[in-house]
Amino acid sequence: MSGTGLDYELLGGDLELDLGLRTAVLVSLFTDARRPDIEPAPSIHEDPRGWWADREGDRIGSLLWLLEREKVTGATIDRARRYAQESLRWMVEDGIASAVNVVAERGGLDRINLAVEVVRSSNPQWSSLWDELANEPFTTGRFQVSILVR
Repeated sequence: MSGTGLDYELLGGDLELDLGLRTAVLVSLFTDARRPDIEPAPSIHEDPRGWWADREGDRIGSLLWLLEREKVTGATIDRARRYAQESLRWMVEDGIASAVNVVAERGGLDRINLAVEVVRSSNPQWSSLWDELANEPFTTGRFQVSILVR
């Protein structure tokens, strides 16, 4: 992972974990959360996706997958920001971060760029997660990711 993008590596067909914030952000953003009934289903299928064991109030992943066949409009960009923000809210609720800020913008005809900032909390319980980032150039906890909307 760099200050301008989010990279991931596969090891034996699985996501290589770093036991830190990068993996947590990656899994939160790019694991499909179950579509709530109030969200419109994509026109290509009715599958609500998500993990079968999700409970009310304890959802894993994001709803970014709902945008995969949307046109990139202002409303779509707003939804992408909201979906990303919601998927990372657990970090604040669990005391890992004091805030999570997401900026979404058009990155081309079929892409939305997300800038995610995870602000370190003062909770000493999670200091080891943050200390892992101390030797890296993006110690502020900023992550840049792009999602492709087709």
